[in-house]
Amino acid sequence: MRQLLLIIAWCSVFQMQSQDVNLFQTWRLTYMTVELDSDVDVEAVLPIISPTLTIADDFTFEGDSGCNVYEGNFSYDSTNDTFFTNNFGSTLISCDFESHQEIEDMYIYYLTEFGQQPMTYSIDEDNDGDMSLYIDMQIPGFSLYFTNRLLSNDNVQLTNFKLYPNPTTQTINIASNTLDNYTIALFNAQGVQVFKSSNQTSLNLSSLPQGVYFAEISTEGRKIIEKIIKK
Repeated sequence: MRQLLLIIAWCSVFQMQSQDVNLFQTWRLTYMTVELDSDVDVEAVLPIISPTLTIADDFTFEGDSGCNVYEGNFSYDSTNDTFFTNNFGSTLISCDFESHQEIEDMYIYYLTEFGQQPMTYSIDEDNDGDMSLYIDMQIPGFSLYFTNRLLSNDNVQLTNFKLYPNPTTQTINIASNTLDNYTIALFNAQGVQVFKSSNQTSLNLSSLPQGVYFAEISTEGRKIIEKIIKK
């Protein structure tokens, strides 16, 4: 019995040594490669989208796929240092942007369909201490690229900012004591830019059809996206 316990303990130590402990953190999706097709630069998509993957040391995982949240667990093969998706669950909310829906559908497909086969991974660290995670699918040419350099609050939000009235029938006003030199771009629900200007304090939406729009305000490298409803 003592010998059996020692063997089990040794196997557990071996498994922990086989894994790169840097794997167990939150990663942000930056790129997806597609065999015989155009690769997808997630960071270049507008309006911005930032899917995440958080892996725990027991290989449970959770994340934001762009428009939904998901969770599940990987099964780990300590002999080959590979893992595959064992189960997966997600909310089922449709994205407001078609471009976001395409990114989310592709990302989830990689995790669920391709992920049923063993996936290999590697982790690199740059001179600034930022890490990159590369997950290769068993099918050649398909892979996921992540970074642990998460978007800072300065990049995704601006303080003391307001669009009003919202919903609106005609005009949206922009109010903030932190905005100085900025640009504002308006996108429809299909992700098509329908308006862009600089330093305006109000937008006339009277010529636009009723529906949902998204205003992306940018200033000094910071961005915020707000939903607007035109009645």
